[in-house]
Amino acid sequence: MSEALEHSMLCSYMRTNYPHVVFLSDASGIKMTMGQAIKWKGMRSSNGIPDLIILQPSKQYYGLMIELKKTGEKIYKKDGSLKTDHLKEQATVLSILRIKGYKAEFAIGFTQARDLIIEYMKQ
Repeated sequence: MSEALEHSMLCSYMRTNYPHVVFLSDASGIKMTMGQAIKWKGMRSSNGIPDLIILQPSKQYYGLMIELKKTGEKIYKKDGSLKTDHLKEQATVLSILRIKGYKAEFAIGFTQARDLIIEYMKQ
């Protein structure tokens, strides 16, 4: 299953199970023309913006940010370091968001992301 399909399923899950929660998705995974991609890149602070941004405060956090990877994707090398510079950039953004009071995590696949959301919404 592709990351885009899992992302779409996650958004559908949110609309169905949390209809009053405001959320948005980063459009980075959407195929665009070169001109559209250049414009889009200019409207973001970095390439590491999380895929799913849930604007629902909890007792502990301002909101939940999820960087979604497709099921089975490996993001760490055997030595525990992140595999690519892009993953490092994403991890840096997640770290900055945590410092600012958000819950911000990588999730591998729909199920892990859904479980993060369920746990977050209980808080």
